[in-house]
Parts: sequence; C-alpha cells; structure tokens
Amino acid sequence: MERQSHQQLTTGFINSILGSSKPQRYFDRRGDGLHLLVSALPEGASLERLRNPPKSWVIRCNVEGIRFERGLGAFPNVGLSDARAKARHIQSELAKGCNPFKEADDRKRHAREKRAEINTRREQLTPFHQVVFQYYQIHYPTWTEKHAQVWISMFRNHVFGPLGDRPVNEISTVELGGLLAPLVISKPDTAKRLRQRIEAVFEWAIVSGLYKGLNPARLSRLKHVLPKHRRPVRHRRALAWQKAPQFWKDLAKHDCVSALSLRFLILTCTRSGETRGATWNEIDFDEALWIIPAERMKAREAHRVPLSKQAIHTLRICQKHNSAVIFPSDRTRADGLSFLARMHSRLF
Repeated sequence: MERQSHQQLTTGFINSILGSSKPQRYFDRRGDGLHLLVSALPEGASLERLRNPPKSWVIRCNVEGIRFERGLGAFPNVGLSDARAKARHIQSELAKGCNPFKEADDRKRHAREKRAEINTRREQLTPFHQVVFQYYQIHYPTWTEKHAQVWISMFRNHVFGPLGDRPVNEISTVELGGLLAPLVISKPDTAKRLRQRIEAVFEWAIVSGLYKGLNPARLSRLKHVLPKHRRPVRHRRALAWQKAPQFWKDLAKHDCVSALSLRFLILTCTRSGETRGATWNEIDFDEALWIIPAERMKAREAHRVPLSKQAIHTLRICQKHNSAVIFPSDRTRADGLSFLARMHSRLF
C-alpha cells in the first residue's frame, strides 16, 4: 500500500526524500490538488538509486464531474514553483468551466488515429507475393532443399501471376476459388497442396497483423465455390505374388547397376531416392547396418536399416564399380541412377 502525506513542500525536503519499495505521495498543503509521486524501487536497488528515486508531479482534479489525475512533469526538470503555477492555472481554467486538457487530448487522439490509419494502409497495400516470401524465409531453414524449391515454384507457377501484386487484404475466397478451380479439374493433387499452402500463408498473415478477418483459403469456405471433382480409381500396376519367385530369379540373372539397385531396394524396403543416393560410408559391414543420414531422409531423421545376407552379398558385387556412390549410373554419372524405372524396360 502506498504512503501518503500532507505538508508544506519545499525543494530541500523534496531532495531529501529517499526511495522505498512502496510508492509515496506528498500532497502540497497549498492545495490545487498538487502532489509529488515518488515511484517504488525494486528490491536490491543501488544506494544512488535510493538517494535519488524517480519523482514526478501529479495534479488531482475534477473534469466534467469525473475525478482523474494528470502528470505535470518529472522533478527536478519541473521545479516546485513551476508545478504550483501549472496547478493554479489548471484549477483556474476548470473553475471557468473550461477543460485545459482538451487540446492535448485532441492531439493525442489525432496521433493515435493517424497511426491506426497508417497501419491499416500498410496492411491493405502489402502485396500478396511479399507475404508469401516472408512466410517462405521464416520456414525455409526447416525444410529440405527439394521441398523448398517445390513449395516456392508452386506459387510462382500458379499464384503470383494473377494474385501476386494484389494487396493481401483484398484477396477473397471467391478469387481463390477462381484460381484453384481449373487445377481441381486438371491437377487435383496440385490443387490440394496449393490450397493448403495458401491457407498456411494466410494464417501467418493473420497472426502477423497483415490480414484482417477469417482465413479465405480454408476448405470449409472454399468448398462452396470449388467444383466437385471425383477422380476415377486407378490402381498402380503390381506384380502378382504368385509371380514374385520367378521375378526374383530373372532379376538375379542381371548384373547391371539398375538390376543390383532394384534388388537392394527390395531387400531393404527403402525409397528409390534413398537407394540411389547411398554411399559406402553409410554402410557398416561389421554390424550389417545401413545408416541413412538425416539430410537424405524425408522426415529429417537418421534411419537405421538392418542388412540381410542377400543385401550384403549385393553390396559386395557393387564394390567392383570403385565409386563413392554404391549404385553409379550405367552411364558413369557420379550422382547415381537417373531413374530406377529404367529396370522396367530391361526386365519387362
């Protein structure tokens, strides 16, 4: 609780006031509602701070029936005589029925309105492509290089042309529906991913104060303006399990890199990109283990793959290639196979 005192204030007394952990108020006996406010100090304040705590002048008065306080400046910038003169002038104006604070209040209100207007204009004039790039720059470090390239290319190919220069606050659900509708029919998977990414950008814009209102890219809103498209079910070609043994025997007859890589992929149940990029320093023959580093994994986490005897045998055959990449291209490229699908053309 703050300490209050009424007395005849003098400059010497004011200078002698020491700081405290509680606020202090010293009312001037001359009246006019003038008092000195000594701010509370935190525990452990320095001796210099205790000797010279923050002090400021405050006037307590009634304006249009409402009691309130108004600061008159800090001591010693505003001395005792100046503070008393200001207090007398304010009380005199109030006695005449005038509001001495109206002009200052109007200036502050005008400044607030001006700042709000500038912020609103900034929000309205921020082009959508700038918002997209800001989102991209924030999230890029957490993405793989391939994902980052695909992500920004999707916006460049489908969004920046019609909507890139539009102020973000003017983009509506109807406009996004017009943008996505052709893709829903021709490239439904692309349309789905693009909508999700646009929605994420708008969510970030809302949190950042660049967009007002509901997210225009939410599916719950867009579904009302997008055409319904049902793709025919197309099952991927698959080898009948009855033919698997014969397929394996036929595959073993080939010793080209494509055949060896396909054998290794089947034995390890890995993705084609992981197999094509495999290097010898990832293989531990003693532990029969293949450790795929995090930077080559989709989930960005290292993956440990136990190697069977058949997988080890396949790797031993590949050692004859004398290459840092386990499965170098049949065209002697150093970055691995261009397509594992080339095996299909050789076996089928």
